[in-house]
Amino acid sequence: MKKLWYCGAMLAAFSANAQYDTFDSNFYFGIGVGGKVQDAHATIYANGYEDKLCHSRLQGTIFLGSGKTLNGHPFYIGGELYMDIAKTGRRYFETNRCRFALRNNGIVPGFCLRFGYSGNDMNLLYFKVGFAHVKATLCNETPPQGVSQIATASKIVPLIGIGIEQSLSRKHSARVEAEFRFKGEKKEPLFAKAESGYAITVRAAYIYNVQM
Repeated sequence: MKKLWYCGAMLAAFSANAQYDTFDSNFYFGIGVGGKVQDAHATIYANGYEDKLCHSRLQGTIFLGSGKTLNGHPFYIGGELYMDIAKTGRRYFETNRCRFALRNNGIVPGFCLRFGYSGNDMNLLYFKVGFAHVKATLCNETPPQGVSQIATASKIVPLIGIGIEQSLSRKHSARVEAEFRFKGEKKEPLFAKAESGYAITVRAAYIYNVQM
């Protein structure tokens, strides 16, 4: 009976220690795929012309981060670097015999903090807040002059998101998340404005947790 009680106590202690092991990583890396809906906006002050690019696209994401539960409690905090990779969005328009191109950059790096709750060793519900570097460019492509940049919105903008991460094993997990990114704009006095608009992203990702 004593041996049975001892084995039960050891198993309970092991389970308690292992409860949050999946998300207690020294660091992790991962890859994801998802869809993004985003817009960009251009204004030509010279003639009051405005145009807008709104597009959806498939994108890939790479992650590198670290996180911990707080002293064995179910509350989690972590930080991660990420980069979205997609094809650059473009829209061409003409006004006053000039040909313009509005481009929304497909490479978007960012950083975020994740705050979560793990009620057991299998899943993590989290909220994230951070920032991303976005870029939209308005170019004059009127022949025969070639391409010249008129206005470039290269800005760091805030983002927020929510997600759930599911443990697959001690070192492997998968997540699904949604993210909202705010807009960034840059005005060129008296001539033009380029704006990288709001973006909504939904992605799924595989994560490998490195534990030492």
